[in-house]
Amino acid sequence: MFTRIPQARSILRRVSAAIALSAAALALTGAQAASAQPQAPSAIGTSAVTYDLVRNANSAKCLDVADASRDNKAAIAQYTCDSGKQHQLWTLEQVGEANAVRIKVAHSGKCVDVWDASQDPTADATQYTCSATKFNQQFIVEPTGSGTFKLRARHSGQCLEIAGRGLGNKAKLHQNWCVNHRAQEWRIG
Repeated sequence: MFTRIPQARSILRRVSAAIALSAAALALTGAQAASAQPQAPSAIGTSAVTYDLVRNANSAKCLDVADASRDNKAAIAQYTCDSGKQHQLWTLEQVGEANAVRIKVAHSGKCVDVWDASQDPTADATQYTCSATKFNQQFIVEPTGSGTFKLRARHSGQCLEIAGRGLGNKAKLHQNWCVNHRAQEWRIG
């Protein structure tokens, strides 16, 4: 359970607000919501899904699908942030529990997926076709108290982190035992 309830509520309100905006846009048949944020081609005209950068608190670099690949099992790494690159823009979609999300990338519409639902620490996170029933694509949002949050995989209980606590471009995203380190902390934008 959360020990920092006010901050947890704040992050969850932000995620819930994005979902509410999407639902409102869907209710307006045929209307497109104006947004300063780019949208995935499949989302244009169907919802007001907002995509944004997901930045690692340790390196200040952003999640990036390697080589802008659209393939299943393409690596996700960190790279210098660029909001003009669709393969660096993500949305958090609420699923299941009130604080569980699926992380979807704009350019391919695919989701962060822990490789083959592995329980192993250091199993890579890749992009894969989104599924509402795959717990290895669902993450619990856990506020840290410093304005950042952790993403704990529902299937393994481990947190997403940058491998080796790397600071450079191309350091991969993987899961590992949750610890108190900024390589496992994230912020939006």
